Order: sequence, then C-alpha cells, then structure tokens
Amino acid sequence: MSAPELEVVGVNKVECDEQAFNDAVECSGDEATARAELGSIVLIECDVQNADGRFDVGDFCQEGSDQVAHAEVFLDAAGNLIAQSFERPDVNSFRVCFYLHYFEPAKPLRTSYGPRALPTVEPLPERLSVIVPPYEYHD
Repeated sequence: MSAPELEVVGVNKVECDEQAFNDAVECSGDEATARAELGSIVLIECDVQNADGRFDVGDFCQEGSDQVAHAEVFLDAAGNLIAQSFERPDVNSFRVCFYLHYFEPAKPLRTSYGPRALPTVEPLPERLSVIVPPYEYHD
C-alpha cells in the first residue's frame, strides 16, 4: 500500500441556528460567551488517501486547544455519505468532514499524519450543506 496522504481541502464558516445559540447560552449562562464560542466553529474537510491503522479522527485538533474533531462524516470521492460519527469507513481513501470549536486560522491542524496547513475560511459550500448534519451544540 502507498503511504498515507492527508490534505485539508476546506475550512468552512458555520452558521449556528437559534436552537444552538439557546443551548450555548443555557450552558455558559452568558450570551456574549455563547456568541464567541459559536462564532469560532468551523467545518473542516480533509481528503485522505491510503489511510492506515494510525488514522483516528480523535487526533485532529489544534496545538494548545483541548477541542478535537466532532460530529464527523465520511464521504466517498463523489461526495456521497459513507459513514458518520465513530464509524470509520471500510475503504482506505475518503473525505472526512468535522466540526472544530475555538478554531484559530493561524494554527495548523494536527492530524494522525502530522500537522497540516489550513486554507482560508470560506462560506459553507452547498454540496456540504446538504450532506453534513447541521451543527448541534453539545456541552
């Protein structure tokens, strides 16, 4: 098998709905804190080729943060959903999308295969908005 490759192909701004905002306010007790937290969330999309046993979406984070990837979905090359949350697909090449809180654009993404540079944050593309479940706030 060829060596694993991982490229971050997109970092997308997440628009949270009223329910997520209300849940965040209830948890934090403060609207300003809730806005700051929800404003820091992105959806990251990675292209993974030749994944091996080291691949673990739980490794995906940024240096100095305790926030890791969550609510992940796995897509095939055509963009079809093939697995989600805690189910790694039974193929070695796929795309993985996940939410990340407290995102810092200047910091690379730590992955199972080492750090990766991040592209500029962009709006969520339509193709992902119909596949990836909407963001839900979890304490």
